Amino acid sequence: MSSSIYQSIRERATPESVMLVLMLVVSSYMLLESTTFSREVALFPRFAAIVTICGILLLLLQRYLPETLQAAVSESSTMFDQTESVQEVEEQARTRTDEPGPGDDPEHDEQYQQLLLVGLLAVYGVVGYVIGLVLATPIFLALYVVMFDVKRTIGVALIVVGIAIALAFDAILPVNLMEGQLW
Repeated sequence: MSSSIYQSIRERATPESVMLVLMLVVSSYMLLESTTFSREVALFPRFAAIVTICGILLLLLQRYLPETLQAAVSESSTMFDQTESVQEVEEQARTRTDEPGPGDDPEHDEQYQQLLLVGLLAVYGVVGYVIGLVLATPIFLALYVVMFDVKRTIGVALIVVGIAIALAFDAILPVNLMEGQLW
């Protein structure tokens, strides 16, 4: 009984579902925290949190939705929509006659990168909560550039644009994104 439950959870715990659950936790926290703001200031965070929660629930529960709604949800592309190309690569690998090497498993590599990205996003959320999102953004982007082997010029441009966007959000939103729980 417990092994079948474990097997069922293990089959459904894809990197995408793990990321969706993490996003659900973060948006629920954002919705709860917005209750401490004044009514005018809380309007945008509440709206964004509710929309995010509804979208995540639609994605998580798409198997149980009516067929028309299920088709609308599943037709949209997902972040990890490269499963077809992985399947094609797997079929090509099966047709090869030589033995596969240790780095020849594209599905394993892709899952590893997806898990790495989900972990990096989780770390970004925690570090952003602790030291502030504006300060956490360049750290996150630098780690992303290093971990995913982005070209140096593109990485520097990505970090500069990310800092500019973080500062723009800090200037536009009525919440101070420079402050975290530490300072």
